Amino acid sequence: LKEYSSGLYGIVPYFIAKNLPETFYQLVFPLLYSSISYYGMGLQPDFSHFLWFILTMMLLSLTGASFGFFLGCGLTDPQLISLVGLMAMMPFILTAGFFANVQDLGPWISWVQYFSPLRYSYEALARNEFEGRDVCEDPSEHCDPISDYSLTFGFGTSLQALIMMAIGYRLLALFVLKHRAQLVG
Repeated sequence: LKEYSSGLYGIVPYFIAKNLPETFYQLVFPLLYSSISYYGMGLQPDFSHFLWFILTMMLLSLTGASFGFFLGCGLTDPQLISLVGLMAMMPFILTAGFFANVQDLGPWISWVQYFSPLRYSYEALARNEFEGRDVCEDPSEHCDPISDYSLTFGFGTSLQALIMMAIGYRLLALFVLKHRAQLVG
């Protein structure tokens, strides 16, 4: 904001110049750790599932970074950013489906799942791994992890939601930064 108030450059060029190089790293690191961990975890061995896994992890990384940009543009104190980020992530974690089935949560908290990037990435990853696959050890049993864990959004919808969240948080960050710049000068 100091450079903006002195007239060196505008908010939008700064924002683009700041985001483009960092986006590269936000895509490369998930690619690296997903490539290493995917086959090590023993997930489905075909290449198409591997590529969908990598795409989902990249989108989750972009969404998380976008949320961080949003908080960083809105708040100035690093400790406050960490605290607010943690407080915002706790309901996302609770409603993601890792620890509790969303159907078992009360209506006072279950609505948060629609805003949770973790929920959408969890569903996309689970569908990528289990959809159309028989995971029962006993052939007489019926096992369907997709319905057992109340995964109702769908694979494509989950990926679309992650894309929209990543873009939405970046646009919100730009809006907040522009608003703060107008207040400064």
